[in-house]
Amino acid sequence: MEYAADDTLLKFPEGTYRLNTGPNTHIELDEYDALGLVGENSNVTFKFTSGTDGYKDIDVTNIGNFVYENIDWDITANDCAPGFAVRARDHLHIENLAVRGRQDKNGGFTLQPGIANASGEGYIKNFSATDGCEIGSVERNGVLVASGRNNGTLRFIDCHLEEFSNNGIYAAASGGPIQVEGGTFRNSEPSQLRFSGEGSYVDGATVELDISKMPREYGEQIENARGIWWETKNTTPLRSGGEIRNTDVVMRNAGPPPLEETSPNSSAGILIPSGGVTIRDSTVRMDITPRPAIHAQGPLQSDLPEPYRVVMDNVTVEGSANDWAAVQIEERPGSVIRGCEFDIGYRNGIVLAECDDSTVENTTINSRYGGGRPIVLWGTEASIDNVSTNSDNPLPDGSNGDSIYGPSPVGGGGETEPREDVLTIDSGGSQVEYTVAASEGIEKSTANGASIEDSDTISRSVAVGRTGENDPDSYILSGELVVLDIEGDATVTLGGRRVEPNGYFDNVVTVNGEDSRSEYTLATSGVLNKTGANGATVDNNDTVRGSTAVGEVNDDVDSYKFSGELVVLDVSSGVNVTLNGRQIDPNDYFDNVVTIDGSDSHAEYTLTTSGVLNKTGANGATVDTNDTVSETTASGQVHGGIDSYKFVGEITDYNISGSADVLVNGKPI
Repeated sequence: MEYAADDTLLKFPEGTYRLNTGPNTHIELDEYDALGLVGENSNVTFKFTSGTDGYKDIDVTNIGNFVYENIDWDITANDCAPGFAVRARDHLHIENLAVRGRQDKNGGFTLQPGIANASGEGYIKNFSATDGCEIGSVERNGVLVASGRNNGTLRFIDCHLEEFSNNGIYAAASGGPIQVEGGTFRNSEPSQLRFSGEGSYVDGATVELDISKMPREYGEQIENARGIWWETKNTTPLRSGGEIRNTDVVMRNAGPPPLEETSPNSSAGILIPSGGVTIRDSTVRMDITPRPAIHAQGPLQSDLPEPYRVVMDNVTVEGSANDWAAVQIEERPGSVIRGCEFDIGYRNGIVLAECDDSTVENTTINSRYGGGRPIVLWGTEASIDNVSTNSDNPLPDGSNGDSIYGPSPVGGGGETEPREDVLTIDSGGSQVEYTVAASEGIEKSTANGASIEDSDTISRSVAVGRTGENDPDSYILSGELVVLDIEGDATVTLGGRRVEPNGYFDNVVTVNGEDSRSEYTLATSGVLNKTGANGATVDNNDTVRGSTAVGEVNDDVDSYKFSGELVVLDVSSGVNVTLNGRQIDPNDYFDNVVTIDGSDSHAEYTLTTSGVLNKTGANGATVDTNDTVSETTASGQVHGGIDSYKFVGEITDYNISGSADVLVNGKPI
């Protein structure tokens, strides 16, 4: 913006302001001590045009104190889903921002806030985006707090988010506390709120899955929804703890009309896979069979700091769901349930599995039919005091349970849902080689009977290995599965559901410039796309055309997922480059790729380079026998097709007879 400067407040009078943003046109604000954008009244709107980038259409970086207030967004244009990325050093204040319009662009986020300094604070108040996106066809975050973007405290006050396909607020990798006060979070997948950690809390919010409240015809099934996903990941150290208080969580309908056909893949009202939590003065309603209202899984991370117990104080659990358990807590010693009231329908009430030294006291557990066991102990000694029930089944005496109390829900036993982030490769006894990459992180696991082998290696978020003769291999993924390459015959499941490797990319290449700066060019023989694997940022200044990427790293990391082979790799300085987690030498690859694109035309050509030249399938090219290479000169023709060559040095001469586009490293010449 032309008038942006230090210690400046930019005021916008009443009216609508057209913003022509897009992949190459962003509003960038950085390197100021203090800056504000404020509407003078409640009738100020930024109207975005078609072709927005989806990530950083408004990009605020390295500003000491930043204020944005009383300016709404109109995103009703086609191909319009702008992203607001803002990272202040010390203080951030966003208030009264309403987003009007349904986001129809895949990838990215609506808001990505962050505070650089641990002592800093950010306030997001009255931020609403209730039209969301088309779940099932468009992938969008409502709010994303990405790994490494936030070290301070972020507080969300009276916000309202609905119908996002990649979480309402996704802040599991935040390095500082996330605090939600009031607000409504409804009908997003796979969760409405997703974070945890000391100092984090949800207070006075409404968290809901209820498709009958969607204001439009809904054709896609929400297949895998949670209310609150109390999770931490990718922080150093890992974060544990926090509170959920004075909050209503409701899980009613999870399938398309007729709404009675609920989705069996939807999860708990409150799912706790990692950090500890205190839940108090709250109500959780679960109407989806067979899912528990509250499910604390065994902590996923081996180095998770204590406490990771679960405390429930004055919590009401209700709903019509049946089967297994209303509340299930696994491997959380010292957990406490007190002053609670459970209406368990026709199923078990509380299951404590491997939770020694736990307590259930001053609690009522009633069944409408008198069936189900009020408390199930498995591998657990617990104190049970002043618990009332109308169940026909007795309370346990507090000692270790045995088979009469049912199978173990830990480690795959019992009737419990598979963990959504567990990937298992089962080759049925044969040896199969594989490459797996996640968008944020990956770690080995013994889930589903897997073995952990030293020969299976992990580099950041990429795993390369081989299945054993008897046991499968399993991994816990953070973020999304982005690369899956299987050399051989194997069954692959993610969250218990089978996935086909053909639906994923085969490789990931990473340019690591965390301690340096470098420009680079890379090209592959197949499809190429950006990814956040290995801690990478997805930047607008890095461009992809066909299967050629040109960009730069400057104290950050860039990654690309691709099929085929890496055919070109040129870097301007000595940065570290890895392919599927293994370091590679750019000197082993060609430096450039030239493409003659005659997709809609016919042309004959001759080109000469100053160095080695060879054919390649990069950028969708075919490798034809009628195109010839003699030392450093190539001759051929394109007729409704594409030819590409990888080479070292420069193009010293070329001649085109006919009509075709010629590109070097993705740029027309």
